[in-house]
Amino acid sequence: CIDNYKAIIHIFPQVSAELSHTGHNDIKISREIRDGFIGTKYEKYIYFYDEDWTPTQLKSLYSQMEFLIGTRLHSVIFTLSTSTPAINIAYHGTKSLGILSALTDYDKYVIDINDINFDKLLKTIKLIIKNKNLIIQKLKEDNIKIKSDLLIAMKDVY
Repeated sequence: CIDNYKAIIHIFPQVSAELSHTGHNDIKISREIRDGFIGTKYEKYIYFYDEDWTPTQLKSLYSQMEFLIGTRLHSVIFTLSTSTPAINIAYHGTKSLGILSALTDYDKYVIDINDINFDKLLKTIKLIIKNKNLIIQKLKEDNIKIKSDLLIAMKDVY
């Protein structure tokens, strides 16, 4: 992506608590990814952030990106809610597909973590780049509908 698209890679670990409820956080693996580029010609294109971001801050940062590749479903949801395209590397079984099925034709941008490989990821990246304007338009329309549906549902609760 750096060579072919002049990409700049931003790594935002979402789960940063030392002792999250599952015992995992994203800092270690994110650093390992970043460190893999140290000393290479790509190092200057990789930015790593380990601040403890709020969801609102993350959403704002994600909205400024061309697209996001994420394993954390909430990061993908935050991104899509800003009408910014995202690729979800799903490790939740059918959870990601179930949630993202609310979006028009979005299943082609979900890759099961057990089936991911270089070619599949690159193909999906190329698909996002090729269809970016259409994806953004569909996301804008879907987000309006989802927000409207949520408001109606919330009124029913009151």
